[in-house]
Amino acid sequence: MSTRIMSECWPLAMSPAQKSVLISLADQANDDGVCWPSIGTMALRTCLTDRAVRKAVRELESMGILVSNCRSGRSTYYTITVDNFVPPVRKKRTRKTAEPRNEVPPTPEQGSAPESRSPGTTFPPPRNEVPPTPEPHSGDPGTTFPQNRKEPSLNHQGTVREGHASAPSPLGEKSAAKKSTRGTRLPSDWQPGPEFFSAAHEINPRLSNLQIVEIASSFRDYWIAKPGRDGVKLDWLATWRNWVRRERGISTPPPSNPGNQRTRDVSAVDIATDTSW
Repeated sequence: MSTRIMSECWPLAMSPAQKSVLISLADQANDDGVCWPSIGTMALRTCLTDRAVRKAVRELESMGILVSNCRSGRSTYYTITVDNFVPPVRKKRTRKTAEPRNEVPPTPEQGSAPESRSPGTTFPPPRNEVPPTPEPHSGDPGTTFPQNRKEPSLNHQGTVREGHASAPSPLGEKSAAKKSTRGTRLPSDWQPGPEFFSAAHEINPRLSNLQIVEIASSFRDYWIAKPGRDGVKLDWLATWRNWVRRERGISTPPPSNPGNQRTRDVSAVDIATDTSW
């Protein structure tokens, strides 16, 4: 290793690959600057590829700082000549002014005549006119939305509560709501209403209100205790009629003493709400 040649090579300006190859050669050269490493050795020492080392050697030769001597049948040796070094001239990059691809037309004046067909002042008419916004609750599908309806609730008599949307009209008008197609179970606090008493009297006029209440008690206990789908009915009034028809053979009490006979018939509502018996 020649310390003099090494110290003279360090300040030289060149690329990193060129400097790595030159320092590797100077590290193996003698005082005369002669060395003979192979391309593979220089590539291993500089962490470059063989192709990059050969390129750097050719560039150092063009600068005059390195001379390659080829010997037939033997390895090539290199001579470092620092005095002949000519630094490379770096060309300054000049940016070319790119020409515009498309020329921008001049801005048309405001209020120019439509015959000019200028794209800045002439606009095509809309294809479809936008309709006006409909008023709320006008029946238009854009403002009217369907309302959610709840299923009607039943009272203790198994009928629809008064005031509900699906309840029957008091004037006998037909209700607009559709009848439910799903059956229900008999409520545990069910009591016969006036329509149940009327239906029982139509089937068996000899039945008294007290007997109808007893029949209703057995009717309620039976259907409340009925398990599964058998205890679900669509029309409890029709079920009540069938139940009363089965009870048609019930014996009626003989007429009592005229002195003890009631002077008026007790209504079904009074019997259903009476708690004295």
